[in-house]
Amino acid sequence: VIRRYFINSMGVSLLISDETPLSVSMRSGANPGLCLKAHYDEFPYHYHKKGFPELNYTVCSDGNLMNLYESQLTKSFWDGHKESDIQELSKLLKLPLWQLPPTSDGQPFNMNQVSKYIKGVIGRSAAISRNGSRGYLLLDSSWQDKMGDLVLSTRLRDLEQSVSAAGLTLVLTLTPFISTDSASFNEGVEKGLFVMERKLNITRDIP
Repeated sequence: VIRRYFINSMGVSLLISDETPLSVSMRSGANPGLCLKAHYDEFPYHYHKKGFPELNYTVCSDGNLMNLYESQLTKSFWDGHKESDIQELSKLLKLPLWQLPPTSDGQPFNMNQVSKYIKGVIGRSAAISRNGSRGYLLLDSSWQDKMGDLVLSTRLRDLEQSVSAAGLTLVLTLTPFISTDSASFNEGVEKGLFVMERKLNITRDIP
């Protein structure tokens, strides 16, 4: 987690301090929820100065979700952003974000399924002017053949042209995870780009 910050649609936010040795999980069942735990272990929170872990957090609430979010943006969030970045962020807050749903059989989506979904979106949207936009189309990480490839799958040939022609902007999901079947995994191991397990009782480097 890059920033230990959570916010929900009810206008409640939760900020955990950077010093907390934090683990996060989701609880299912009769009482689902977000679970937070502070603890030390061999990985990744091996080194510590205090005798016991502390879970330090701040809860804030506001009737207006936008006000709550903006009030907790640090100044550093805006540092280094170009004017074009700010304009794009403004559009993200105003235009709809359409997300292609997962397939019923669990298989990666193909171009036919994307085209069908786009037609459904256009049918519910008003006409757009030249250089206008209907919003954004978000695809999950299966736009790659293997997670971590960072190359558009051949299943989705002409995807960018189809999305653009529909007046939408393509948004691709990126994750910090890489499949061991991806060519990027071998490259990452060779160049030492991954977080490795500590060598406590092992003789090999394990990502």
